[in-house]
Amino acid sequence: MSRSSFFRAASLSAILLASAALAVGRQPAHETADLTGKFALPGGGYLVISTDDVGRVEGFYERNGRFGRVSGVAEADAASATWTQEQGSTACQASVDGSRYWGKLTMTRQADGAVSIAWGECDAPTSEH
Repeated sequence: MSRSSFFRAASLSAILLASAALAVGRQPAHETADLTGKFALPGGGYLVISTDDVGRVEGFYERNGRFGRVSGVAEADAASATWTQEQGSTACQASVDGSRYWGKLTMTRQADGAVSIAWGECDAPTSEH
């Protein structure tokens, strides 16, 4: 190995180690809710969700025989997300993630630890139903 190759490899190793050390000590930009779990949905079905340390929310659901995907953000004791599915009863005018069947979802952890979930179709406000 030539001397310049050795120093390039050593520099790269030092950068990777420093990056790893910074990532381990990283704090989220804001307090995030840990809403990870499987939840029963109002009206039947279930929602499986996971949150990470920087507030991203990802998951999937089954409701009324339809399956869909959930993606959004969590902060404090709440999450707001968008749900999408391939088919549904109401087609939205605009598409989200390539689907015309989408809406908003909100999750809130109550003081007693229970989680409330509200849905809305397209751009309509969410409500528990």
